[in-house]
Amino acid sequence: MRFAQRSVLSVAALAVSLGAWCEPSWASELTDALKGRWSGSGAITLANGKSERIRCRGESREVSENAVEQFFHCASTDKAFDFSTSMHFSEGRARGDWRAPDRSGTLSGPASPGSLQLRLSSSSGEGNLSARIGSCSQSINVTGWSDELKSLSADLKKDC
Repeated sequence: MRFAQRSVLSVAALAVSLGAWCEPSWASELTDALKGRWSGSGAITLANGKSERIRCRGESREVSENAVEQFFHCASTDKAFDFSTSMHFSEGRARGDWRAPDRSGTLSGPASPGSLQLRLSSSSGEGNLSARIGSCSQSINVTGWSDELKSLSADLKKDC
């Protein structure tokens, strides 16, 4: 009888420890926070220094537990453009690809459930993408990713 009780307790202890070990990772938390339909407004600064208000809408889709694809369309009164990323999260970093109207390249940098600090690299130069990410909002700032656009900043929200 004692052997049976010890076996049941051992199995219960193993189940609890496996449950703790299998908790969602920071990467799946970030993926969950990013996925959904986003919209909001912000500003762009053109290569000539002129600033314009923009409206953006987009979608982030979960590709796997640790990866997302994002597609955004932004427009001002004079300009419209698209920006997309494909990111995989591992070991506290994001890695992947990005595409803009006039160039594309790779991205990499530190990532956590609340932020991204990415370097955008391409054959024609480098830029940066930083984002503060909440469960229903994100603020993004992108610089150096387009010859025509010097920077983009936007505050986006999704329905939660």
